[in-house]
Amino acid sequence: MVPRRPGGSTGDHRARVQPARRRGPGRAGPQVLPKLISKKGLKFEDGTPITSKDIKYGVERTYARDVYTQAPQELNAALADDSYKGPYSGGDFKAIDTPDDRTVVFHLKQPFAEFPALVSRSNTAPVPKAEDTKLDYTNHPVSSGPYKIQSYDRGRSMKLVRNDQWNPATDPNRTALPDTFTFTLSTAQATISQQLLADSDPTAVTLDSNGGLQASDAAELNKPDVEKRTAGGLLGCTDVLDFNTETIKDPDVRKALALSIDRSAVQVQYGGERFGELTQSYINSAQRGYVEQHTDLDPTGKPKLDEAKKLLAGKTYPKKLVYGYADANPRYKNVGTVLQQNFKQLGIDLQLRPIPTANYYTVLAGDQMPDIARSGWCGGADSGSVRTTVDPNLGPSVDGKTFGFSNIPRYYDPKISRAMYELRGTNGSGEELGRKWATLFDQAMQSYPLVPLVRSYTSSVVGSKVRNAQVGYFFGGIDLSIIGVQH
Repeated sequence: MVPRRPGGSTGDHRARVQPARRRGPGRAGPQVLPKLISKKGLKFEDGTPITSKDIKYGVERTYARDVYTQAPQELNAALADDSYKGPYSGGDFKAIDTPDDRTVVFHLKQPFAEFPALVSRSNTAPVPKAEDTKLDYTNHPVSSGPYKIQSYDRGRSMKLVRNDQWNPATDPNRTALPDTFTFTLSTAQATISQQLLADSDPTAVTLDSNGGLQASDAAELNKPDVEKRTAGGLLGCTDVLDFNTETIKDPDVRKALALSIDRSAVQVQYGGERFGELTQSYINSAQRGYVEQHTDLDPTGKPKLDEAKKLLAGKTYPKKLVYGYADANPRYKNVGTVLQQNFKQLGIDLQLRPIPTANYYTVLAGDQMPDIARSGWCGGADSGSVRTTVDPNLGPSVDGKTFGFSNIPRYYDPKISRAMYELRGTNGSGEELGRKWATLFDQAMQSYPLVPLVRSYTSSVVGSKVRNAQVGYFFGGIDLSIIGVQH
């Protein structure tokens, strides 16, 4: 599950970051002031010049939690103003200055090594204030990139065409080769799998992090014609099961549930080892500052039913639970079937609740969050950073008073969460801070707010006319910024 932009965006503002520093009153000591200087001649799709105020306004919108339940908070947590409530009720945002039309100055709590990567993401996509229609902005965000929306039918289809106001000379990172992108959003996963394997549309790709293939189709990848059309790689994407800590409050009960799960059977539902490896943690040893993580989960994925039953002995625990899953992919329903069988041995009846895929994460963030749900996380601001995995997924809100927006388990521990909040304002090297974040994550995991499942390996089959298909580490799907189509 990557961070999601409130209101959407079809481009970015292409800029370079220049760090500057001055001493200030911030709670972390020296206040760090990175300056973002935009290139000349950047325009929105209607020809209006993009200014620093548009970038600032785009960031301000992410603070309006009462409007955008899925607003990303990674950048917000690094900025100095924790009390800001968004542009609709909070007035001016003090953590960003715009001294002229091309300069944006960010007030940070502390030096942040991953800031250039973080600020280049959708959090800072420019939004013209006059065009802001709040939630309806998702129907047609104003483009600042190489493509713009020609048509959009929510949950069904979208077509992107060239943005004639985009100047390729300002953007050396994207080739923007195709004339159009047409997205079909409502096709069943099984149909997508069959169409890709059969090459029924030679210009087709899928953005699914598992390549859109069904487990039953895995053997087809060995065919020479399919193999040469397959882009693959181990991703920075990890799937987990989240326990709703507001409904399953006892850590021992959550641990018992975790130990009873046959994770090896879950891996089979993902397609087996070819589609992902079992993992013991959301973070991995390749990330900077990694420290050893501890859980009692079996590394081979086998359940520990006897230990689970001992944890529940004499306990009062729910005999009925609800597992919510995105309804577009049978894999997630099949995972629920595995869980049903596992929990039945504990005397727990697990009910399966389908959730429309288009609204899935909105449901998880709201009052209808089920007791158990699957989610995933791809990369982070920097794929090597422990913080950009830990903080969004188990960290506190921007003000430190409750759980954060991507914190699907709603985990909040007065001691550990407070330490995470204070760590945001602590100076140090990426390695030093990474160790601290990893240590806090290990402590949080002792109460089992989530269960690590599979770190994805994607095998993404593309059409025979698609060229330069590569799997992007960050989003876990085909990188649309560099692909082309043979004429």
